[in-house]
Amino acid sequence: MLDEPTNFLDIKYIAWLGDYLKKLERAYIIISHDRAFLNKVADRIIEIANGKLKLYEGDYDYYLKEKERREAIQAEQHRIQGKYIAESQAYVDKWGSNNQTGAGKTKATWLKKMLERLERIEMPEVIVKPEFKFKHKKGAATSILKIDNLEIGYSQALLPPITLEIKKGDKIIFKGFNGVGKTTLLKTINQDIPAISGGFEYGDYIESVFLKQEEDYENNFSSFDKNERKTLGIKKGKQREITVIEFAKEYYPEIPQGDLQKHLRLCGLTERHFFGQVRKLSGGEMTKLRMCLAMLQEVNLIILDEPTNHLDIYSKEVLTHALAEFEGTIIMTTHDINFDTGWANKIINLA
Repeated sequence: MLDEPTNFLDIKYIAWLGDYLKKLERAYIIISHDRAFLNKVADRIIEIANGKLKLYEGDYDYYLKEKERREAIQAEQHRIQGKYIAESQAYVDKWGSNNQTGAGKTKATWLKKMLERLERIEMPEVIVKPEFKFKHKKGAATSILKIDNLEIGYSQALLPPITLEIKKGDKIIFKGFNGVGKTTLLKTINQDIPAISGGFEYGDYIESVFLKQEEDYENNFSSFDKNERKTLGIKKGKQREITVIEFAKEYYPEIPQGDLQKHLRLCGLTERHFFGQVRKLSGGEMTKLRMCLAMLQEVNLIILDEPTNHLDIYSKEVLTHALAEFEGTIIMTTHDINFDTGWANKIINLA
């Protein structure tokens, strides 16, 4: 069994894994949101939605087409059955009263019993997509970030010196194979780790949010402004034991709990999550929680490190629209070949 095997792999390794599994003469189970990968390695898709399992004999593209076909048939059957139920109920109402006799009464009695036993055909279940929308804070300087001969790494530099100016409204994606230094670059400009040499400087009135890739539940959502360099994060030992609502309140104690629940709900979390422990969230649920918290702030710079790693296809689609509509500046890393990057005005390959 493989759980999201492509999340942290480069394209060439994903291709290699796909070829390997395709030739493997054994059964395997894969949990994945990677459409291209599933098309390559899967011959059965099991959909898990709203507490139910549905089997589709084919790859992911077949699943999408077959799902649409099945739902169209189900919707039409629901319409036809609804019409029949309404007509039958009308007959029962007319002929089923105690003062009726004869064939009409007999048929009404039979119809009434039939309607009580009839299994209803429901409308196809709708998968509710989250609603992502970042709040933009106006007033940022024209120059958001100037990077000057910046060398990043730990004991030694991972990349050649970087010189780059990011201006207001830029939407930049950094790409590159795993280990090249994408995450290290973001952590460096967020001042989580020191630079080896060179430097960088933010413009005035910059307020940002940084969604990190790690799932250690500690300080993985942070924000700072130019002057105070504030970092927001939960560092308490009890963090993994607290509930989702407690987690949210750590960031926004001033927001009423009801308002927090409403916002969490919009981001795809439900009542069953609110009072459950953070440690019991899936990777995708944790990403939605952190995304939700980030969206409660007004910012003019968003920094995202592989934000789609655990998101389902529907959430990726919504995130694409949220990033495209954001009026501020975006710096992001991704290796997700299924994620639409058409909203970016610069794609920079690190090598």
